[in-house]
Amino acid sequence: IFNYSVIGTSSLGCSANASVSVKINACVGIDSYVLNNGLRLYPNPNAGEFTVEVPQVPTQLFVYNLLGEEIIRAELNAQNNFKTKISSLSKGIYVLTCIAEQSQVSRKIIVE
Repeated sequence: IFNYSVIGTSSLGCSANASVSVKINACVGIDSYVLNNGLRLYPNPNAGEFTVEVPQVPTQLFVYNLLGEEIIRAELNAQNNFKTKISSLSKGIYVLTCIAEQSQVSRKIIVE
């Protein structure tokens, strides 16, 4: 965490200050991206095949095209070790949405 502070003074002698804290997450590499809730999506961008892993919580996975049409639906659970491979996507941009318990995460997927 980096903390930045600034003090400004006007030509009339009035002054004010402000501070901000910036947290920078470690880069995990171009071939994997760790989301805030532990969801792993890699590689992204990709050539039409990627892997999705979640923490050990049953999760519904959906992939939508940019028109909002559902392309893929899967469940990640103990039977598939909370992991799946998605393949055969055409070039384009998609939205991956994962729903687990009471949380939902959506991320953009780029197929080159």
